[in-house]
Amino acid sequence: TSMNFSNSLQNIRQILEEVKQNPTVPFYKPQAFAPDFLTWTDLERTINRPHGTTIECIDSQGGKLDGQTPLSVIKQHIVKGNSFAIVTGDDINQEMNQLCDMVEKVTGLWCETHIYGGLRSESRSFGIHADPPMNLILQMSGDCKWTVFQQVAFKPGGADESQVTKAFDVLMKPGDLIYVPALMYHWCQPLAKRFSISIPIRQRNPEHQRREWIKL
Repeated sequence: TSMNFSNSLQNIRQILEEVKQNPTVPFYKPQAFAPDFLTWTDLERTINRPHGTTIECIDSQGGKLDGQTPLSVIKQHIVKGNSFAIVTGDDINQEMNQLCDMVEKVTGLWCETHIYGGLRSESRSFGIHADPPMNLILQMSGDCKWTVFQQVAFKPGGADESQVTKAFDVLMKPGDLIYVPALMYHWCQPLAKRFSISIPIRQRNPEHQRREWIKL
């Protein structure tokens, strides 16, 4: 039976309930959702007309080009095949808005979405590193090798492979999901043209706007 967006939301809701029970335990869920609610066409439209959405890039040496970089330069890097990040893609479409709304209601926390992608298998991603918030990763297109390590960092930052021990590594395909606990080291290695949604979840910001979507 094919999975629709409503089924996908329900599955992710159940996964979040598991996270609430064991927030320090990483896990991998294959074929957890239908990866068709965000498309390359959506990303193309957003990158070409970002409307306040920040677009970042990782150059061929692994350096980060942040939102202060002119969009024309970011586009040149994307066309070359370097990895890009659409920061705060929550409102790219109604489904993304609903996904964030559900995550916040289930967890009682605040989330946002970062969309990471690249047009070539050679595109660089960040090395082994740890992020402050807990994180859900939804693979939407293409394949990536994901490694999650046993160690938890004292503060955000990178690590050398000799300093960490694997908890597991998996080949992430479209529809697969990984949960990475807060400050746990992890590493993504792109294997093809691909993009994924990262959903960092952290303490609620009382200033954060309500997620409303109106139909016209």
